[in-house]
Amino acid sequence: MRRRMYFLALLFTLLGALPLSLSAQDGLEVQKRLLASPHQPIAKSAPLKAEAKSIPYNENFNDTVSWKDWSQINNQTWLSANDQDVWQRYEWGGPDYKGCATVYQNHGVGLNTWLISPALSLKEGMTYRVSFWFQSWFAPVHHVYLLTSPTDTVAGRIKVLDIVKDASTTDNFRADVEIQADGTYYLAFCDNTPYRENGTALRYSAAIDNVKVEAVSNNALPTAPMALTQVPGENGATSMSLKWKNPTRSKKGEQLDFLNYAKIFKDGKDSVVITDNVLPGAQMEWTDPNPTPGKHTYSVLVGNSTGDGDAATLNTYIGVDKAGAPENLSVDYDADAEIVTLDWDTPHFGMKGGWFDASGISYRVVRQPGNKVLANNLTTNEFEDDDLDNYGNYYEVTTRTNAGLGGTAVSSSFLAGNVASLPVVQNWEDSTTYAAWQIVDNNADGSTLAVDHSNGYDSPSAIGWHFVSQNVDKTKDETLYAPPVELVAGKKYKVSCVVSNTPYYTFSLDITYGTEAAQAAQTNTIHSYSGVSSGGSYAQIEETFEVSKSGRYYLAWWLHDTESNYVYFDDFRIEELLDNNLEATSVRNLNNTPSAGDKISTGVVYTNRGTTSAKSFTVQLLDNDNNVLGSSTVRRPLAAGATGTANIAWTVPDVEGTFAVRGKVVMSGDECANDDETVPVYLNVQGEGLRAVTIGTSSDVSENVPFKYYGRIVSESVYKAEDFQGMAGNIDSLSFKVRMGMERDFLNVPFKIFVANTDQPDLNTGWIQPTSMTKVFIATST
Repeated sequence: MRRRMYFLALLFTLLGALPLSLSAQDGLEVQKRLLASPHQPIAKSAPLKAEAKSIPYNENFNDTVSWKDWSQINNQTWLSANDQDVWQRYEWGGPDYKGCATVYQNHGVGLNTWLISPALSLKEGMTYRVSFWFQSWFAPVHHVYLLTSPTDTVAGRIKVLDIVKDASTTDNFRADVEIQADGTYYLAFCDNTPYRENGTALRYSAAIDNVKVEAVSNNALPTAPMALTQVPGENGATSMSLKWKNPTRSKKGEQLDFLNYAKIFKDGKDSVVITDNVLPGAQMEWTDPNPTPGKHTYSVLVGNSTGDGDAATLNTYIGVDKAGAPENLSVDYDADAEIVTLDWDTPHFGMKGGWFDASGISYRVVRQPGNKVLANNLTTNEFEDDDLDNYGNYYEVTTRTNAGLGGTAVSSSFLAGNVASLPVVQNWEDSTTYAAWQIVDNNADGSTLAVDHSNGYDSPSAIGWHFVSQNVDKTKDETLYAPPVELVAGKKYKVSCVVSNTPYYTFSLDITYGTEAAQAAQTNTIHSYSGVSSGGSYAQIEETFEVSKSGRYYLAWWLHDTESNYVYFDDFRIEELLDNNLEATSVRNLNNTPSAGDKISTGVVYTNRGTTSAKSFTVQLLDNDNNVLGSSTVRRPLAAGATGTANIAWTVPDVEGTFAVRGKVVMSGDECANDDETVPVYLNVQGEGLRAVTIGTSSDVSENVPFKYYGRIVSESVYKAEDFQGMAGNIDSLSFKVRMGMERDFLNVPFKIFVANTDQPDLNTGWIQPTSMTKVFIATST
């Protein structure tokens, strides 16, 4: 069967060049006709003195004039000059039967002959594509080179490609070659096939045609266009233009010499090709000939004959937008003066990338953590914060215009002040807080603790040590230091976290405190755990302690003496034990995609962190301006350590886009204000005319749809009319939830989305083919 299949493959390969039903006898007749046909041998080792040919160079051997530009070298020195097998032009050869160069074994010996082109002028740094048609009777041993001399086939030669096959061959071949120096080169075809025959008069022969040498680029695919920028219509006019700068470098980092085209994609489905004046480094501009109001995604790429380069993509909006986030937000901390200076630039575009009316623009400044509003309606682009009360901080600056709140810029985190405020809480979900914590690899073996975004306790992230290739046979001797805190003698404190390690293995952990984040300074032990195990799931660690001397201290967790494949820690907390301390813990059950005016209910979780019952308190839902969106009074006593949830009814205000809400608790006599508010939770309020509908439940999960870690996946789903809750209209966007840190592990996933109407109730009768659907998206999902 294998031999039969091989024969069929060969048969179909040859159909394009030979008559149908060609037998071995027919092949013999072809060679006889070839021998008798008009042909012109070329002079041996006698290249013509001529100027180098420019690129592109093409030779189809259809006339005798250009044939005279070629030369050859024959190394069949064992034969007399008159008996040597030479390259010649066959008038009726080639795929178009109009001429080709051919050589055949006519004297019962193998070949060792070179066919050499006229001189070619090639440039340093350029990549050239050599392509040609090749056919052989019997298995060829054929090599293609670039030579620097038409008479020397060894010195300075550059290999282009080899054609070494185990059967007769008919095919088009090509290869790309990069030139290292300017000069004159010669394309050389070397055939040194041993003598081959099959017991008949047939013997080996080779033919070459349609030789091309063309510049494809200096190094293949270009990088993405630079500085892609939208130019939306003034005052919300229905128009859109794009500006960009073409790349000057390839993806290999080398200089580009030319480009062939630019492609523009609109919403992933419309392609416009520009071919005029597409040059490396050139400033380009394009205007959408068919603009339509609303959100749009534009992508631009440039390419050459090698193919498409990387795309640059932007999201924009045609119409009147709301102010975008401040640009180029920077933070400067003067440690001596204990002053933080913020400055930023006015946004160029709206929240959705469109035009916005900047009349009355001002800014709100909020310091995190703690949601402390430092300024509202600030009309300058600078702010100084001299009232620092936390060790690790970052800032949020939000624009505001006559149209309402705009976008928010978030600064990088930094360390300011001497100590962190209690309670110190760390669940590793907010990367801006990492800088305040220190990891020390005590034995300096390169294997230590790291944040992991898929093995957390009740949220995706945790910190720990995991068995990976670089950690094999490494000794665990690692310390994690919390930011420094002020501890007062005579007061009681509690330190807690959860820990998980490999089942059936143990670990040792020392929790200590000292005056420095160094092992030698950790002179006070809170508790030592020796040879313990969590059994494979998370277990609570909780210890109370007092200090004998007031001061600034670093708490530390020292992991050592374990053979576990993994040890993870999460939900760290350092707090003062107080009689009355009510905490706003989190915001739950939030409709993340409401529309302005929706009446919804949101849960605010609260926890009694005090040692006595909490009685009669208020739970509020706030926005970032500290406006109370809704509240609920709790009169039932809450026991120490207990948790509850207040469901607060509220109306979504007249906003669009990102909108932050926070939970807050207000209790008379509360001794700790630092945990009275939750971290912000962000909603995506739908624009005018848009409604979001959630299909499915949060408990329905898939590890393969719409993407998986390995390979590509194709999935289809049928959504019925009732899934859309009675709504009808156009689908503007799609979104889905991910779990266990996937939003960090899969930052840019390439997607193609197809949509169609169908009468099929399900897919039991088969897939709906993409050819009958509309492609509505092709880009990366973030």
